[in-house]
Amino acid sequence: MTMYYKTEMVMCGVFLKHAAAFVKTKLSILIVIPVFMLLFAGLLGVFLFQLLAFWSAGDLTHSVQDTYWYTRGNGAVMWTVLDFFELIIGL
Repeated sequence: MTMYYKTEMVMCGVFLKHAAAFVKTKLSILIVIPVFMLLFAGLLGVFLFQLLAFWSAGDLTHSVQDTYWYTRGNGAVMWTVLDFFELIIGL
């Protein structure tokens, strides 16, 4: 078992050495990584905003026995599927 971890640590050192050499040759990569992280956060934000917008669309109904307002409508299913498709394509 310790032999496995020893070889794994050696491989991690090799990967880190190559990554450090790559970053030394291309310093612009230090800018690209945070930009893509921000773009990914924006994609998740748009995805969640669209889900909330689709699920809250519809006719509002309220009865005397209910405490909350409810939305009626079945059009949100198609838009939700398309929204998840958009998320998968965006990843």
